Amino acid sequence: MDEVIYSSEFKDVIELAKEKGLFLGSGNPNAKIIFIGKEGAIDREKAPNQYEREYSKNHFEWDLNFS
Repeated sequence: MDEVIYSSEFKDVIELAKEKGLFLGSGNPNAKIIFIGKEGAIDREKAPNQYEREYSKNHFEWDLNFS
């Protein structure tokens, strides 16, 4: 599989999402396309752990791609 190279602008967006606690997006980090801001339908009340892992901590998951 080809390595995906993220632009410095995308890395800046990840930093901004971390600072502001924003949801960045989801998808395969090795794909050539990402849908930014496509939020999952996770009920915060019924599945708080899943919400935290997949939504509110989303920017940290993207940040791991650069580690």
